[in-house]
Amino acid sequence: SARTAASGGLHDCLLEALHMDSADALIPWIYDPARTWADVAALAPVVCKCAEAGDQDALGAVRTTAAELALYVRAAANRAGFESAFDVALCGGLVESQLVRHHLDECLAYECPNARTAEPSVEAATGAAMYAARLL
Repeated sequence: SARTAASGGLHDCLLEALHMDSADALIPWIYDPARTWADVAALAPVVCKCAEAGDQDALGAVRTTAAELALYVRAAANRAGFESAFDVALCGGLVESQLVRHHLDECLAYECPNARTAEPSVEAATGAAMYAARLL
């Protein structure tokens, strides 16, 4: 039977997602030179599912991720000279989790109070092209 976030916790869910029988295989997997950030990022939905089911390790990872994202927003806002309220467009699989968004909103309120999360008004590639056109 499949392991679930409720029954096996983050450890078991990660092993199942990676088709592994033992945690001993995790270290070689993560340090494999062929491993990409995308491979690791693909595990985010597993972590989010476990966090939503109440797994404390997964919830800690979600909180840490939200705090790190808020620090990136603060750094970018400082560098760009944003002083008034501004929107932070959320895109990608990680921020599709309501739990991640909730913690990100909390962290932004503390780290960068002028920032507010928003849905993107255009696709990322379109936004990048529009920004590049302004630079010309």
